[in-house]
Amino acid sequence: MNGMDNILRRIREDAQREMDAMQQEALEKREAILARGREQSERLLAEGRQKNLQLAEGRKARLISAANMESRQVLLYNKQKYIDEVFTLAKKRIEALPWADYAEYLAQWIAHSAETGTETVILSERNREKMGQLVVQRANALREGGAFTLAAETQDIQGVILRQGSVEINGSLDYRFGLLRERLATEVAQVLFQ
Repeated sequence: MNGMDNILRRIREDAQREMDAMQQEALEKREAILARGREQSERLLAEGRQKNLQLAEGRKARLISAANMESRQVLLYNKQKYIDEVFTLAKKRIEALPWADYAEYLAQWIAHSAETGTETVILSERNREKMGQLVVQRANALREGGAFTLAAETQDIQGVILRQGSVEINGSLDYRFGLLRERLATEVAQVLFQ
């Protein structure tokens, strides 16, 4: 867990630096948009009489409102992009673990996620050849009564799929990080954008 905490801490620090830069960029864009809106509104005010003055005031309010809305949209887009990047970086860090650590990560997930402890373990071709037996042996050791077997079949995934008859449990990193993003996006946003 300590390694994962360090990874998450580094991700948060990197995320905070990038978010600060994105927020500054969004603020600068907002100020430029607001400045253009003010400039245009002031020009309209100088041209008109009382009636034109009222029209210009209305236009100014709409321009400022539009600029504020556009600024919020840019900021929201950047926040969403950044949250996506945080999850992508976390996934890449797991994929980049030394193979023994990655094998332990997969074995622990298998042991804790399996329904029966007798599922067939499906890996990518590369991972099956490099660490398949180790992952299955370690999962069996971690799970009381574990009797996992390594499938001859492979799939083009990072992570693992467990199969029991016609039932599969998807443990691919893409799927798992998709679920994590749905579940944790609000919490990640709170940490990043406090």
